[in-house]
Amino acid sequence: MKKQKDFLFLLVGLYLCCYFIETFLCVIEKRVYNKIFPGIVMRAKDKLMKKYIRLDLKQIKEYSSSDLKSRINEDTENLAQYYVKKIEILVLIVNTLVVLTALYYFNIYLAIFCSIMLPISFTITKHISYRSNDAYMNLRDVQIQSDNFSYFSIQNWKEIRLNGIKNKVSEEYNMFCDKIGSLYVKTHIYWFLNRTFIAFKDAFVTKISLYFIGGILIIRGYSEVSILLVFMQFYERLINTMIGIGDLRVNMGKEKESASKIQNTLDVEEYDKINPVSNTIHTIEMREGKFRYENNLIVDNISLMIERRKIIGIVGKSGCGKSTILKLMTGINTLNDGEVLIDSVPVDKINLDYIYNKIGIIMQDSYLFNLSIRENLLFGKETATEEEIAQACKRANILDYILGLDDKFDTIIGENGVRLSGGQHQRMVIARMLLHDPEIIFFDEATSALDSENETEIVKGIISQMGEKTFVIVSHDIDIIRKCNYIYFIENGRVKDEGSHNEIMSRDAKYEKMWGSTI
Repeated sequence: MKKQKDFLFLLVGLYLCCYFIETFLCVIEKRVYNKIFPGIVMRAKDKLMKKYIRLDLKQIKEYSSSDLKSRINEDTENLAQYYVKKIEILVLIVNTLVVLTALYYFNIYLAIFCSIMLPISFTITKHISYRSNDAYMNLRDVQIQSDNFSYFSIQNWKEIRLNGIKNKVSEEYNMFCDKIGSLYVKTHIYWFLNRTFIAFKDAFVTKISLYFIGGILIIRGYSEVSILLVFMQFYERLINTMIGIGDLRVNMGKEKESASKIQNTLDVEEYDKINPVSNTIHTIEMREGKFRYENNLIVDNISLMIERRKIIGIVGKSGCGKSTILKLMTGINTLNDGEVLIDSVPVDKINLDYIYNKIGIIMQDSYLFNLSIRENLLFGKETATEEEIAQACKRANILDYILGLDDKFDTIIGENGVRLSGGQHQRMVIARMLLHDPEIIFFDEATSALDSENETEIVKGIISQMGEKTFVIVSHDIDIIRKCNYIYFIENGRVKDEGSHNEIMSRDAKYEKMWGSTI
């Protein structure tokens, strides 16, 4: 009787011990989760953003916009979940060891049998998790492609409808949905296979084997019925922890892939860049530049020079490559052949921060953020005073409009300035550039959204008030082009002629014809 009472106390003690250990580990897990989860996410976002900013433009173009968005928003969350699941697995492993210890105490023979069967479960689960990881990788890639397609379709929905291809676009999107659905089912099949295997092997085969071996041990006097029953109760706990570990390993595919992609991004080698000794850019030169987009040669063996404090015009018919030349000169795009030099140093060897502190670029599609007018302008100069902001807006001929708004400079303008008209959008961009106050200013038909009178007056005003600057201007306004010291006339991606406006007019019939109606 005393022996049975001692055994009962021991059994209750072991149950309480397991319970308290599990509870303690669970509390530690939750405290660690609450402490490290937000920190991991924010640190990962911060590191990725800083990495992207430091990368060369050629490197950053290897990522699609959806991939960048997914990497910063989703992958960082998954990274934290990855570490959380690692902690959960560690907790379950500790629980497994505690339960195994109890099993060895109750019956060493049955416990040895369990220990032999455990590696089989881990091996099969590991194999299933590899397949599951591959499925998650494929699912992620297709989701990114689908997001890119959706973004493109939304951005260009007008053109899609005008060209009558909405049915084709819909079919393409449905194809992505079918692929995503198929891969999603595939990942869940692997989870089901893992559960089925553990249920069959541990909850059926191993369990029956334990009862069979336990029965033999009882018959031969090496154990007792009560011991076997208690052993099987603890074995049930072992099965539950095994199922938990198996589920976590199989379902970690998404998190593991995210952690891998973040690490691969952070490991990308950054090019060594230099800051030129001179604090001023004297020349920007393109030598025998060629640029292809897909199979089309957009820029064909062009050589041109931009000298300090000169006003350079780049003119030609629409589609001749003018905007591409500006993007190549400023490092936004990179040449396939030839080179761009800043003060005789290849542009891809120079620190981009140095370049963009010295130049200002106003494109037809310059971007405005979904922030207030003031916040958008402060991207030009973070320390700008209210007086400087107002002066820049006045020179860009938008101050009166802003002061007429209810919230004035605190007005939120929407994504890419959607609440502004085309002309107001461009004036905002010009005001931001004026605050930046760069040495070299690139105008790529930046005032095309304005009426002709406003366009001429704004550009003339900027040129007259910034006499110490260098200007590179793409424009179809004859009054602006006449102010240029030197002009490159572009035709079919080549420099057809160059010189002053009057020189090219006197010797090139096509150039004269292009301006004939405006003179």
